[in-house]
Amino acid sequence: MKPTLFTGLALLRPPLGSVAERVRNMIETGLPLEAATLAGIVARDPFTAAGLLKRANNAYYGLRNTVGSLTQAIDVLEPPSVARMIMSTQEDIREPEAVRAIRQEAFATAHIAHRLAEGSWPSSTGTPPGMAFSAGLLFNYGTLVLAQSFPSQFGAMADISPQTILFDTHDWRTPQQLLFGFDAAETGAFAGLRFALPTGLVDVMSLGGHPVAHPSTLSPFLHLLVSVAAQIAADGGYAATASGFNDMESADAARHLLGCQLEDAIETVAAELPSAPFSSFDFVATH
Repeated sequence: MKPTLFTGLALLRPPLGSVAERVRNMIETGLPLEAATLAGIVARDPFTAAGLLKRANNAYYGLRNTVGSLTQAIDVLEPPSVARMIMSTQEDIREPEAVRAIRQEAFATAHIAHRLAEGSWPSSTGTPPGMAFSAGLLFNYGTLVLAQSFPSQFGAMADISPQTILFDTHDWRTPQQLLFGFDAAETGAFAGLRFALPTGLVDVMSLGGHPVAHPSTLSPFLHLLVSVAAQIAADGGYAATASGFNDMESADAARHLLGCQLEDAIETVAAELPSAPFSSFDFVATH
């Protein structure tokens, strides 16, 4: 029997115990189960967020349009049902350090993408987490899946200390293909298509955590917005590794395509990072 492409991938997993605990506290304190609030909690675990988007896009619900907003997905599934599902299926998972770091970077990128798109942070009064937030959260989903599915190999590949370096490169796509048979970009696209997500989200996931390679030839706004958000997250110290975001020049080149209003907002957003809603996270040491 021939080996199947993408064999061994764990595209989803049960919700983290810490996410379930936040939901439980929300219920016990009598806070209303609102979709936007739940979306902010669920976003701490991109696997759970992707699972909810996948479930909301199931043909069973008969929606005319695919759901790309995590808030909308929770509305479709109904907040009480989502809360029960999270608490009944949660597991205390021992995460590899690389997974924790990538998850943190995704959470930061989602918040920054929302801030650039909407002009406010998701936790403040204003627009709830939408498509830009989801795109930022799933931008490096392929990398997250590889780190979760192959923890020892991924850890060895990412270890760039002089004693253990395996690859002297700033582009991890070729090493990933050699080690796993597929890279993070291919993995992200595969997951997005399997989950029946909107084309815009799948396109962002197909970047595999890399900025747009040639931004001047691309027009999709979401690509550019998330690329810049990811760069701001990296510059702010939220990147999983310095080498994990390896095309800064392309991301810089994409900035002017976002328009004057967002271009002016970039420096403001960077200045707001120390007091941003995710500032309780520890900074991840970069190599």
